[in-house]
Amino acid sequence: MYADDTAILSRHKNLNTLVENINQHLAHFEIGFSVWKIALNTSKTEAVLFSQRIAPPEITLQNQRIPWSHHTKYLGVYLDKTLAFRQHITQIRTKFKNATHNCYSLFCRNSKLNRRNKLLIYTLIIKALLTYDSPVWGTQQEQI
Repeated sequence: MYADDTAILSRHKNLNTLVENINQHLAHFEIGFSVWKIALNTSKTEAVLFSQRIAPPEITLQNQRIPWSHHTKYLGVYLDKTLAFRQHITQIRTKFKNATHNCYSLFCRNSKLNRRNKLLIYTLIIKALLTYDSPVWGTQQEQI
């Protein structure tokens, strides 16, 4: 059994206390995962410090160092250390261009589809792409 998309969020003014708290939580997770026979893939584990500060002290999981990253993808959203969502917005822009290009023949004037079906395709594909997790990243000023 695998545990996908598990996140630990910790907050503290003192960086060393923050890292100590995270390491304690990870130790508890290791025990629970061991009891429930859930495999951990430490090579896919990342840590992000949402701050402008330098990289904090080491975090370990199963006696392996967890690398600090400038960004990570969590539940389909790219989170960067400044929470500016630049990479996420770039990804959405690329997916939007590809989706509209692929659906062009369905949306163009010569298409045999009626307006209702075109709207349905737009809602299911294009709109879903643009609005996925928008409450998280949609407050940013960069335009898609």
